[in-house]
Amino acid sequence: MKKVFSCFLFFMYLTTFSFSADTVNIQILGTSQLNEKFMPYNYDTGIANSKGSMVQLATLIKNLKSENKNTLLFDSGNATYSNWYELFLNDDTTPAVEYFNYTKYDAITPGNKDFDHGIEFFNKIFKPFNGEIILANLYKNDKRVYEPYKIFKKDDVKIALIGVM
Repeated sequence: MKKVFSCFLFFMYLTTFSFSADTVNIQILGTSQLNEKFMPYNYDTGIANSKGSMVQLATLIKNLKSENKNTLLFDSGNATYSNWYELFLNDDTTPAVEYFNYTKYDAITPGNKDFDHGIEFFNKIFKPFNGEIILANLYKNDKRVYEPYKIFKKDDVKIALIGVM
């Protein structure tokens, strides 16, 4: 019982005295399943759909970032997949990657649909991406394809992102 108690006291000592008096507000924004939906419009049905689009998100993200300089922006996959994805097969990038750069995403973790045309195609279209590609559990020939994590720093606060698909 003494060992458990002394370990507990040691832990309490560390947690009690390791925090600084200053408070830093970190804002973490995340998106997922964007599916290259740029406009608030359903292209399949020809009907307006105001439930969300990249255009609307870009405005919201811009406003939120202007309120807090300590903002991190991540996407958790399947942004590039859509019904018109094949239109970009011969291009060097896609509008989704341009959107990520425009809104200044810090990192993305690809989703399963982002690899529908293979890892090489994904790498080609994401070459112009200015952020990090983080993915811990994708291997090719027993080697990780991407970095498994990234540590970001905002106002001397470190934030780790681990990418898992």
